[in-house]
Amino acid sequence: MYITVFHKVSSGYLAKCYDAAVRKKDGISFENGGYESDREATVRIYTKKALDISPYDKVIFEKSTLSSPPDTAFIIKRVCDNRGGILSHIRLECVC
Repeated sequence: MYITVFHKVSSGYLAKCYDAAVRKKDGISFENGGYESDREATVRIYTKKALDISPYDKVIFEKSTLSSPPDTAFIIKRVCDNRGGILSHIRLECVC
């Protein structure tokens, strides 16, 4: 599956596509006597290279030529560098 990451730069966003493995979770969480949508995704980009991806960047789960992220984009909350193992990858933990 291809993803597009929108990295925040001073002049807006820089979009870059990656081949990745994606696992999505849809659910609800109960808050203040009601419930809210609770959508998460874990993305693994298999690489040995450092990638310019940071928390608060945005991601969509398709190859795109957009110059800025759509409102439906997930926000990257954590970037985990797992390039030291046998299956070298960068893991992105995302929320919507």
